Amino acid sequence: MYFDIAEPVRRRAKTPHELSMLNLMFFNLLLGAGTVVLLLTQAAIVQAMGGWSFVLPLAASLSVIAFLHLKAYRAHAHEPWFVAVHWQLAMRRSRLLPIAYAVTGLIIAAGLWIASGIDQPAMQQIVVTIASRLGAVPTLLTVMVSFVLESGAIYQAGRGEVPNGMLRRFPPSAGMQAIETPTVN
Repeated sequence: MYFDIAEPVRRRAKTPHELSMLNLMFFNLLLGAGTVVLLLTQAAIVQAMGGWSFVLPLAASLSVIAFLHLKAYRAHAHEPWFVAVHWQLAMRRSRLLPIAYAVTGLIIAAGLWIASGIDQPAMQQIVVTIASRLGAVPTLLTVMVSFVLESGAIYQAGRGEVPNGMLRRFPPSAGMQAIETPTVN
C-alpha cells in the first residue's frame, strides 16, 4: 500500500534497511568470507587469532541485530508511523540470521561429533571439512535472501510503500490515507 509520505520521513524509513544491508555486507559477507579464505590458506593472522576470527564477526552481527530490535521497539513511541513500521519490518527480517547461525552451528557440531568417533586422523579431517562446507550453506543462503529482501525494502521505503502484511499488524495512524500511485523520489 502506498502513502503520501514526505521525503525526509522516507529517508528516515530507509535507515533500518540500510543498517541491515551494512550488517549483511560487512559482517557476514566480507569478514565471514575473508576469515574462511584466510583459514583455508592457513594464514598466520587467523592462526594467531584462533577462534576469535569467527567469534568477532558473529558477535558484531548479533550486536547490530540486537540494536535493530531495540530501536524497533522504541520507534513506535519516538518515530512517525511510517518510520516505525519500517523499523519493525527490518527487525522481523533480521530474525532469520540468528536461526541460520544456529543451523550452521548444529551442522558443524554434528560433523565434529561424527569426526570424534573416527580413528583415522585423515578421515577425521575429511569429515570436519565436509561438515564445515555444508554448515556454511544455511548462513550464506539466508544472507543472500536477506540481501534481496532488504534491497526491496529500501526501494519500498523510498516510494512510500508499506507491505500489506505490516499494515495488518501495524495499522496506519489516524489521518493517513493510502494513495493509488507511488510517490516518485
